Amino acid sequence: MKTNHKIALISLLSIHLFIIVLNNIGVANSFTKDLELPRYSEIILDFLKTISPEKSNIALEASSVYSIYAGTNTGYGFFSPNVPTKHYVHFELTDKDEVSSVQLPAISSQEGMTRFSSNVSLFKQNEVLQDLQARCWGLRMLELNPESKQVKVMMSAYVIPSMEAYRKGERPSLESTGLYEFELN
Repeated sequence: MKTNHKIALISLLSIHLFIIVLNNIGVANSFTKDLELPRYSEIILDFLKTISPEKSNIALEASSVYSIYAGTNTGYGFFSPNVPTKHYVHFELTDKDEVSSVQLPAISSQEGMTRFSSNVSLFKQNEVLQDLQARCWGLRMLELNPESKQVKVMMSAYVIPSMEAYRKGERPSLESTGLYEFELN
């Protein structure tokens, strides 16, 4: 391998390692702040502003995109004392004869799953948009099922207790977190 190739490879690996370390520092710092996970991009932005204030937004955007594609923005939340809650959505459709059926989102591609997962995350983070998002999902389900006259958008969460609560006998549970009902006139 030529020297220039070695230098380029070492540089790329160093940048990759740097982004991983910054992301994990954000996860580690979160446990000292009431277990709230700060956005790793804020840590990167603060660091980049100290180096080059005028180019920090471009570098932040590039590092955020790289982190998503490389999978380095996930941290180690699954192994932490604060295991994240998994959120689910399902739909109960009722037809004109009052027969109900429950459906899960029918998504056939990985891209579709990624987009839908992003929508569920956005739904949980922004209370202002929750009703609008639920209406969009409900309308889409009614569009896909024209025989239905009513749809219930049901949100639930698979809650995993902390290790301390688990030792005291608490177990993972599926809890309802929201219900939105819409009917065609």
